[in-house]
Amino acid sequence: MTTFSLEPGKFSSLQAIHKYLFDEIYDFAGEIRTVNIAKSNFRSAPVMKGIDHSYYYEGYTAFKAEGL
Repeated sequence: MTTFSLEPGKFSSLQAIHKYLFDEIYDFAGEIRTVNIAKSNFRSAPVMKGIDHSYYYEGYTAFKAEGL
């Protein structure tokens, strides 16, 4: 059994988990997707070209204000 040391709340930790779970299935496991994926007429979440940081900070501020 392999022991992992992942830091909570880090994107790199999520990448490591994704790679661990899907490495034998997908060659892109643990990597940031650069293309959109679809099956038939259903398109999965589109690739994000950038992050709107103001949206992130507004959500974080509201989260902290609620005392959660």
